Amino acid sequence: PGELNPRITNGVPAKLGQFPWQVAIMVDSSALCGGSLISDQWILTAAHCLKSGTNFGVVLGSLIYYDYETSVLTSTKIVHPGYNGTTHQHDLGLLKLPQAVTFTDTIQALSLPSTTQPADSFDGDQGIVAGWGTTSDTSLEASEYLLYVEVPVLEHSECVHIYGSSIVTDQIICTQSTNGESTCSGDSGGPLVIVDSEGTPTQIGLVSFGAKGLCAEYPTGYTNVAASLAWILQNTGL
Repeated sequence: PGELNPRITNGVPAKLGQFPWQVAIMVDSSALCGGSLISDQWILTAAHCLKSGTNFGVVLGSLIYYDYETSVLTSTKIVHPGYNGTTHQHDLGLLKLPQAVTFTDTIQALSLPSTTQPADSFDGDQGIVAGWGTTSDTSLEASEYLLYVEVPVLEHSECVHIYGSSIVTDQIICTQSTNGESTCSGDSGGPLVIVDSEGTPTQIGLVSFGAKGLCAEYPTGYTNVAASLAWILQNTGL
């Protein structure tokens, strides 16, 4: 399916405080990525967003990605040592904020999975993903406002059939585009969230790749957060 490059298409505008863990990351004042606040000082995002960057502007608690009033600058990054840009394996990394943020109605940490789980354990779950990425396959401009879509988690075996077993390993979760709703470029690093029966949101993935120019048709690939839980906890001390 061509170059792999993810963004939100046909999304719904988010309400302030609806996704209080969602952050926008400006990489060296040029590239835009998403991420999630997983504690009062740590951001989880994609390795490919951090790999070549030096300075990161993190926008917290806002619907607008260029909301400089809420932006925090950091250069403290940790990229997963197993990251492979060709196969998208271990596409995750961490940013540490210079000081702890204060939680409010619009700034909250997102829960991680409690245990390591294989990718196929999420098959059929309903996921939610948000971002500021370009809004269609033909658009070059990022969305000014935070958008979200609800996407079903695709059966792991079906995603292997589409992208191949060298890419879709146990490190990868896929979601299926429905009604043209999907993720596309600029949403990289943003969290894939499921909500349990008690209404508790948990991050199961983060946006890693999609089919460039075909993101409303092909599945989106996410780093399986549960597969890298030990690495995240070890590096953050959470």
